[in-house]
Amino acid sequence: MSRAALACAAAALSLAMSACGGGESTPSGGGGTSSQTVAGGQILPSPRSLSVPGLGRPTRIEAFGHSYVGEPTGFRTLVARHFGIPEAGQTAGGGATVIGQLGDVYRQGLLRGSGRQPQLALVMWGINDLAEHGREGLPAVQNGLISLISRIRAAPGDTYGFADRSVRLSGSWQPRDGVTTTSADASIEIALPPGARGRTIGFVAPASKGNGALYRFAVDGREAGRLDTRNLSPAMAANPGGGTPLIKRVQIPEQAQALRVLVSGVVGQAGFMGWHAEAAPAPLIAVARQPRLAAYSAYANPERVGDDGVAALNRAVDAAVAAFTDGRVVVADAEDPVGGEDAFFVADKLHLNATGHQWLARRTIEALEAAASRLSKQAG
Repeated sequence: MSRAALACAAAALSLAMSACGGGESTPSGGGGTSSQTVAGGQILPSPRSLSVPGLGRPTRIEAFGHSYVGEPTGFRTLVARHFGIPEAGQTAGGGATVIGQLGDVYRQGLLRGSGRQPQLALVMWGINDLAEHGREGLPAVQNGLISLISRIRAAPGDTYGFADRSVRLSGSWQPRDGVTTTSADASIEIALPPGARGRTIGFVAPASKGNGALYRFAVDGREAGRLDTRNLSPAMAANPGGGTPLIKRVQIPEQAQALRVLVSGVVGQAGFMGWHAEAAPAPLIAVARQPRLAAYSAYANPERVGDDGVAALNRAVDAAVAAFTDGRVVVADAEDPVGGEDAFFVADKLHLNATGHQWLARRTIEALEAAASRLSKQAG
């Protein structure tokens, strides 16, 4: 369907929904949701169950991101209803940024030692970072998305704080929402419990303006990568909790005993918040690309955004998703047909209307169903 046809179809749908007094599908007598259709095609596919390989039928879905995610009747709710999940939890808000708010999200929602892990998750973040920092902030957005996704993949029982008995600190460390050090030769050793072996673990270090260090990793004496939190561009704001949590993912061999982390080149101070083991099998996570907007005048610095900026943001989204190679983190491509058509936005030309949320929900549903199908075939 052409963009012009899509715009016409969306306009027709908007008029039809206005005439009917509502913008969402309503439950049918059988407990599902009726499909919304327009001339030339159907927006929301008919509701159906989903089986996530290794996890079964999902009963819990969580969503993270900016105002598109925070909209209570928006795409996260439509996706949940499509799969028969009564409600979608969310950690999101208008103006939310990965760079400035991931620390709060981590502490309030993801630093958990109990509860249930979602089988499905949705992530949509970054355009407000682009408006605030410009394209130089996109590497930090990419790192932040990787850190968020890694943490979502960790089951509550597989999260360990800096004071856990698996952790041994060497050098001078001070407790401060985690532990911090100014020592040039500090180190951290994590004795790997049997349940973490053969899995990917995440080492969590805070990054904030004027602080950072080089962290070098070794598993049983073998080099396993590094994490540099110094001089990040842009410098991350110091949240009340001490900084934005960045996560270094390390693949742990089956027979490994210990992960050792050497801390050097400290600028200001370095920190350590804890570690986690990503679940195997992990939840299925869809990360939505940002659609191009009908206009960018709603932002204080519209020149920092624009269609080219959104395209650059979506490349950062793609790169974050590509960091996970098990097929359980996928992109939901919302760039087209949502982008650029007035019919998909409210008056500010920034936020999606009901039609726009349905298009975004459709793309997300398609991405999740395609991923589940691929994983099922691989398992078979």
